[in-house]
Amino acid sequence: MRTVSLIVLCLVLPFAAGAQTRPEPAPSVITADTPIKTELEKIFGGLQAQLKEIDILAAKLKATTNKKPEDTQTQINGAAQTLSALADRLQPTGDLAAQLSALRNAAALHRQRVQDMAKDSIEEADRTALLKAWDKALMDTDKTGAALGEMRDRLTHVLSKLRMRQAAVGEYLLAGQYQAAVATLRSWLGDLDATVKSLHQAIDPAKPAS
Repeated sequence: MRTVSLIVLCLVLPFAAGAQTRPEPAPSVITADTPIKTELEKIFGGLQAQLKEIDILAAKLKATTNKKPEDTQTQINGAAQTLSALADRLQPTGDLAAQLSALRNAAALHRQRVQDMAKDSIEEADRTALLKAWDKALMDTDKTGAALGEMRDRLTHVLSKLRMRQAAVGEYLLAGQYQAAVATLRSWLGDLDATVKSLHQAIDPAKPAS
């Protein structure tokens, strides 16, 4: 939460300075990197980092099917813990969601501030361009939020399936049916592969454009 507070403070401080000096915004402000753009890219980077973790996990589990029975069970248990931790980070109460919400609120405030500027303090062409820039920032935060939600839902679904297969693998191993245990794991890996592919299709195109 401290991180979120610092982000909001950095984004809101310019309001006070603008109210005192009312500087005329330069056109370059529209294209230059701004705190909200930088922070949004960091949040998106966090989503991509989690997707990479899932890629690595899938590769490790594929190798697991050629190992000893006890190794297979250990890897499945570890996979369940990893996916559970990743899903927790994406919850609406998690850090990424909180940071994204703070950024969207700040962008909305900035947009309203520009909208409310007196006519004699800014050229209308600049106001229009700046409003367009803040509209894009709001759109980018919404796209990132949608990607975050989709990743969370898909991870929760595949994790639920893994927990059922986890129970089945334990029972197969107890019954000495190792090949059946491997078969049910491979079947779940097909679900994981499909999930990873769909996540790449959802997350990669959602990256905020420059």
